[in-house]
Amino acid sequence: ISHSLIGIVLAYNGFGFESLAWASVGSALTTLIVGVINKPNESEFRPSFKEFKRIFSFGAFSSTSSLISEIGLNAPDLTISHNLGFSFLGYYSRAIGLVSIFNYTVSAAINPVILPTFSKYLRDNQPLKAPYLTAVSYMSVIAWTFFLFLAVMAFPITRVLYGDQWDDSIPAAQILCFAFMFQAVFSFAESAMISLGMIKLNLIIQIALQLPRLILTIIASLYSIEHVALVQVAFYIFSFITYHFCLHKRINITMLDLLNNTYKSILIAIVSNGMTLIILSYLDIENILLLVTLAIISCLSFFIMAIKATQHPVYNELSKLRS
Repeated sequence: ISHSLIGIVLAYNGFGFESLAWASVGSALTTLIVGVINKPNESEFRPSFKEFKRIFSFGAFSSTSSLISEIGLNAPDLTISHNLGFSFLGYYSRAIGLVSIFNYTVSAAINPVILPTFSKYLRDNQPLKAPYLTAVSYMSVIAWTFFLFLAVMAFPITRVLYGDQWDDSIPAAQILCFAFMFQAVFSFAESAMISLGMIKLNLIIQIALQLPRLILTIIASLYSIEHVALVQVAFYIFSFITYHFCLHKRINITMLDLLNNTYKSILIAIVSNGMTLIILSYLDIENILLLVTLAIISCLSFFIMAIKATQHPVYNELSKLRS
């Protein structure tokens, strides 16, 4: 709320793009203040250098890993603008922006709590395998349904949100949807590794993965933004394989375990979107906004029916919310 209000008020009063920056500052301060106010009564909040060495050591590895990850993530911005021009950079940025809606909504809500949740299991001497697989099961069914829907409906959704001037971004957006489908399978792997104390190994993995990603992105940007998008698909596939290998060694997660916990998710995603396409094919709708609205309602309806019919674990969570 504070982020939205500050951004809107400042933009309305002529602060332009700086409104978003100040909104982020205000949001961070609000989080800090609310956190201090609602801290447990028995806890103390006094800044100290007592554990500085341990915290700095962890923070150095974590920050470096995040920095390297951001370099790889934003490499297309530099390479596309240099090799293809700013117009193609605009199309790619629009494509990645459309696909990243999921990360800005669902993932952004989950990531702040997943690391402390995994850490709590380990502090309580409970194995991490079961909660990790459960989290992957929940994420996969939501993410795969969303990204498959977005890939299928990319044209009308782009027209509704951005207009026909961004049509050239659609092929890249559809390719990126499949990249993010792979990313969803290991989206909690980094948090699991950090909770297991594998912070140094995580840094090594990021270096090993992001360097080829950067090189291949530079090469791909000599051809088209679709080639750049394909590089991201390859990156997430190899990232999945690498993180799975590391977690298999540490908490004994096998490929069969992942398959057993995700096969319902891909089935639900296919059924939800397949039935939606069948229904839309019988409707002659010229209004794009109405088409997208009906598609969302249809996909969501079939999604709920599918998770109930397959008794997917996420249905139990929805039942708890309803009760």
